[in-house]
Amino acid sequence: MVNRRQFVTGIATVGTVAIAGCGGSSDAEPESEEEDIDNRALAQNAADVIDDELGLDPVSEDDPGWEFGQDENEWFVEYFTSSDHRFDFQVAGGAYAGIVDDGFELDAVLMGNEDEIGEGGYIAEIDRTWAIEFMNDDITDEEYLDRIEDTMT
Repeated sequence: MVNRRQFVTGIATVGTVAIAGCGGSSDAEPESEEEDIDNRALAQNAADVIDDELGLDPVSEDDPGWEFGQDENEWFVEYFTSSDHRFDFQVAGGAYAGIVDDGFELDAVLMGNEDEIGEGGYIAEIDRTWAIEFMNDDITDEEYLDRIEDTMT
C-alpha cells in the first residue's frame, strides 16, 4: 500500500518538472527572485493537478487560474466545483499538501465556482500547518477535510 506522502507527492508531480531545494523563509515576501520563481512553479504544479481533475476557472486567457495574495502570504486558486465539495477538497487539498511538502510556505484559499461567470460555489481556506500535519500523518484524511470544510463559506 502506498503511503500518503508518496501518493500526494506523486499526484502533485504528474506531468510536471520536479523542483528541488525549494526551501525558503516564512517572510511574507520572497527572499530572492529564485524563491519567488520556485513558489510560482510549485503553485503551478498544484494548479495543474486541480485543472486536470476539476478545471481551473481563469478570468482571461492570460490568467493562470491562480494568484498570490496582495501580501504574498496566501495562494488563491479558482476552479469549477464538482457535485461533491469533499471530492474538490480531496483534489485541491491533496495537491496543496504536496507542494507544502516540497517547501511551499503560503496558506491556500480555494474558490470553487459552480458556473462560468463565477456565481455560486464556495470559498474555503487551508492553513499550511494542516497540510503539514496531514503529510506527517498527525491528522487523518477525514480530519484534514473536516478542517477545510469548517472554513467553507
